[in-house]
Amino acid sequence: MSEPIIVARGNGYEGCTAFDGYRVLAEPLPTRDARVFDRPDGRPGVTYASHSIKLAKREGGYHERDLFILLEHGGGRRVIRFSPCYDNGAAEAALLALPEAVLYSILYGIATGAEQADRFARDQTSRDYASAFIEGRLRKSRPRQGRRYVTIEPAAAHA
Repeated sequence: MSEPIIVARGNGYEGCTAFDGYRVLAEPLPTRDARVFDRPDGRPGVTYASHSIKLAKREGGYHERDLFILLEHGGGRRVIRFSPCYDNGAAEAALLALPEAVLYSILYGIATGAEQADRFARDQTSRDYASAFIEGRLRKSRPRQGRRYVTIEPAAAHA
């Protein structure tokens, strides 16, 4: 089974524990005003003021090389895991050496891609279960140790 990309979610209100257990390595563009980018031609700039992003590591649990993006925006908090290759920390060191705006942009791009992939996967799973239910292809397991599993029978096997 694959590991999730978005490993924690939270509402961002007082008492939210989504970011607990993470050690922040970098917080590029920490102020809202720093996340507003002016255009050179004088037109209105682009703002990312609503998205706070931090690069972090987990205190125990995951592999040492795993890095995490702590993303906070109007939709709450997300912890996004990404694993650089085994390079003895070279990728982490390179990320930390980048200018703040570049690091913010890279982390924002990874986080946005992860959220879009997560949304797509949830929508597709919902459609798969709905069509399997309509076609009578959902199967429930017998209770074992207080757990039941629901599986989708392949369409070819069902016909």
